[in-house]
Amino acid sequence: MKIISKTEAKSRGLKRYFTGKPCKRGHVSERYMSGACITCSIEASTQWQKENRKQRKDTSHQWYKENTQRKIDSNRRWRKANPKHVQAHRRNRRAKLRNSDGSHTGNDIKRLEEKQRMQCVYCHTILDDGYHVDHIIPLSKGGDNTKYNLQLLCPSCNLRKHNKNPIEFAQDRGLLL
Repeated sequence: MKIISKTEAKSRGLKRYFTGKPCKRGHVSERYMSGACITCSIEASTQWQKENRKQRKDTSHQWYKENTQRKIDSNRRWRKANPKHVQAHRRNRRAKLRNSDGSHTGNDIKRLEEKQRMQCVYCHTILDDGYHVDHIIPLSKGGDNTKYNLQLLCPSCNLRKHNKNPIEFAQDRGLLL
């Protein structure tokens, strides 16, 4: 970590600085502009959370009781704005129920869209009208649920592939001998 004085950090508009010297508790870490050691602050916060767990739980429960509809509406808006994340969550849940390893995120699916240029892996159809996220090696055949075992297929290819091994499916389509 680069040593930077409080004055220099302030002139640069930074929120933290590092002196390289230990705080009164012996931590050699960054400090907030107030002079407080970041490690000490984190430890104090963690300790407070442990000591006040029941109070935090009761407060959270009370807020939810008073704002149930607000929370439901907020969740609904988020799900509508983030369909890829919602679908990834559902696939992860289904895979977990099948005792499959791994998980993936909505961002992993976005990267697949870019990598495949929104084309079906098998028939190269443009996927603008929708697609299915397929497990290359099906979960039922021991495949995992990581981003490395996913591909985007047009609905017809995915429904034809079903739970076949990718080599078996490619041979059925005449793509492999």
